[in-house]
Amino acid sequence: DGTVTVSGSGSTWACVGAQIGASGSGLLTISSGGAVNSSSRSTIGANAGADGTVVVSGAGSIWDNKGIIDVGWNGTGAVTIEDAGSVVVDTLRIYGSSYVNMGDEASLSHLDAANAGSADINAFLGLVTGTDEINYWDGAAWADITAGTEGVDYSLTHSTSGDLAGYTTLTVIPEPGTLGLLFVASAGLFVARRLRI
Repeated sequence: DGTVTVSGSGSTWACVGAQIGASGSGLLTISSGGAVNSSSRSTIGANAGADGTVVVSGAGSIWDNKGIIDVGWNGTGAVTIEDAGSVVVDTLRIYGSSYVNMGDEASLSHLDAANAGSADINAFLGLVTGTDEINYWDGAAWADITAGTEGVDYSLTHSTSGDLAGYTTLTVIPEPGTLGLLFVASAGLFVARRLRI
């Protein structure tokens, strides 16, 4: 079993390839602005019977993998990106019952040099090898990203300049908070009362 935590702005871990849960259980947590930079193939749950988990959480927290990320190669892998955390990958492969979960403002950038900027979730998932098991938080439970609505539940942007030139980024749009819902309900009640007068 192994655990690595990279937490706090300025905290970095640079490696050739990250192996999370190669033969046992592994956990990689990147939080509060921490950064992991890997330059080759990384695996999460590499061998049979192994399980690996990666959590990327908080604004500025990033896993930048210049190469392949295999989620559940022969074992089981889970990646959770939440609270404005981000993952950048050249090639994402998801196998078996493994998955990627994306919470509020989480972003996943995938190399997509041939894309002309299509905001189509199926085109984005076409970049992912394997099960395409990417889920978003719909306010009550994890739901398949294909059940969401572009512009409401998620956005897709293709970059042609900067650090993400040639990447398409999937970003989950936060669900309305309780206060927002209360405000909408109050506004509706006010309008209803005005209409009765």
